[in-house]
Amino acid sequence: MYYLMEGGNIWPDTVTNFDPRVVGKPLTQATQKYIDRTGARVHTIGSCWKPRFDKNGNVVPSNDLDAMLDLTILQHVFQTTDAKSTRKALSNYLQNQGIETYQAGVTVHTKIPMGDKFYQVDLKVVPN
Repeated sequence: MYYLMEGGNIWPDTVTNFDPRVVGKPLTQATQKYIDRTGARVHTIGSCWKPRFDKNGNVVPSNDLDAMLDLTILQHVFQTTDAKSTRKALSNYLQNQGIETYQAGVTVHTKIPMGDKFYQVDLKVVPN
């Protein structure tokens, strides 16, 4: 048997175990404001896009927001030629705005402020 383990554990001071129905949309909007100038759109996926429910009908809490960004748009903006350098450029772009980042694979993990709290948002930079 396999179990899905929710991520969201890079920064110990980010909010975890939140209701994705409540946090998903405003966190997507909070993230988009840091991406807006690139022209890319944050496309939410995972539990913040389609919450899961347990056998009793209770929403399964989330620890992060997963989203996709279009690689081609970001390559054009950052004048990069491959996915790896594009993710690095995105990471630098966000850090220059005061956002903490951590790169792993196709994902740029980010620590996004919303209100007086921080949330982990995992940005997957992939071809459209």
